[in-house]
Amino acid sequence: MKYNIRTLPARFGGKNVAYFAVGLLLLNYIGAIAAAILLPQAFKRSVMLPSHIIPPLVLLFQARKLNKANYGKEESANFYQFLLQLVLSEFVSFPFM
Repeated sequence: MKYNIRTLPARFGGKNVAYFAVGLLLLNYIGAIAAAILLPQAFKRSVMLPSHIIPPLVLLFQARKLNKANYGKEESANFYQFLLQLVLSEFVSFPFM
């Protein structure tokens, strides 16, 4: 460990942390899709469904790309930057749902 800092990837490995993050996000997207279908009075389906179906597909593509790159430092940084962009896209789309 560099500088004796214990991070999640240092403790559990970058691959495991990435899998965990992807799994959590996919569960959240599944929940949002279910909410859009089961609670049409609460959400606009025309916005909610596409905005929660397309991003997880891109997330899976990015996770596969990271896996093919063997979880290198630069590739991991790009992946986590992409995760941040997913979160920000949720904030931007939220008022329209």
